[in-house]
Amino acid sequence: MKNDGASRHRAAGDEDPLGAGAGIGYHERVAMTRLQVKQWIEGFEAAAEIDRASLQAEGPRPQWSISTALSLIEQARRWTGLSTPDPRRDELVEEVRLIWAKLRERGGG
Repeated sequence: MKNDGASRHRAAGDEDPLGAGAGIGYHERVAMTRLQVKQWIEGFEAAAEIDRASLQAEGPRPQWSISTALSLIEQARRWTGLSTPDPRRDELVEEVRLIWAKLRERGGG
């Protein structure tokens, strides 16, 4: 193993995740020139502009927005232990289970 800055962080025999002995890990500091930083930021700005143009061309998607927001709220509740029971969702889950049970009976599985 070559004696670069990253080698001291890898055990003998570990592969270099970036290949070709790059020796750069997520925990390493990487010096960048002003030009590199500027180009890096310009790349992010260009990607953001493409995203904005794509979203604008697609138009509003209220159903997606609502379902995404509700999903995020439910995930936050689960993570914090504040999830509230949802009887309608429980009914739908049970309906699906019954349908699958019937299909398994018909299919012999």
